[in-house]
Amino acid sequence: MFNLSESSLHLITERLHSCGWCVVDDALPAEAALALAAHAAALPNEALHRAGVGRAGQHQTLDTLRRDHIVWLDEQCMPDDIWLGAMTQLQQHLNQQLYLGLQMYEAHYARYQPGDFYGRHVDAFKGQSNRVVSTVLYLNGNWPVDNSAGGELVLYTHEASHHIKPVLARLVVFLSEGLPHEVLPAARTRHSIAGWFRAGG
Repeated sequence: MFNLSESSLHLITERLHSCGWCVVDDALPAEAALALAAHAAALPNEALHRAGVGRAGQHQTLDTLRRDHIVWLDEQCMPDDIWLGAMTQLQQHLNQQLYLGLQMYEAHYARYQPGDFYGRHVDAFKGQSNRVVSTVLYLNGNWPVDNSAGGELVLYTHEASHHIKPVLARLVVFLSEGLPHEVLPAARTRHSIAGWFRAGG
């Protein structure tokens, strides 16, 4: 079992409380991050499906908003249990420190092929969803330091836009409600694990 470090947990708690978002580099030990990255890259295309927008009966695919492909994590499978175990640890910590009442976590692998993107959106609209905290773990080794590969996450706050490169083992945590963000078009294949902590049912 791989856990987040105490310093990472403290940073996430402090930043969520103070500004609503946080970036943690090397969130997992290299062995765990590489295992997840290898698994994501090895997933056959037919194992993933087109991601959509909306929930339940309102779910639909929408090329003008997002074009990534996803498959949900399974806690009974390796190495999915590495990440889900770490998120159980984070859930317990956030409930203890910030009293968020988080009750469950769900996550999927996301694959962005060249040209794929996810337009500006929020993960939860006020009063309409029980998503409370969003997470993104990046699984891309040797990602270019310049902007040639695209695929950056852009978080929009009241003060500025924040561009975050999808480098291996980088974790982004942010409040789901009311924090707009997008994924810029990728110029090479890009892998991540996107997840959400929920409160309520």
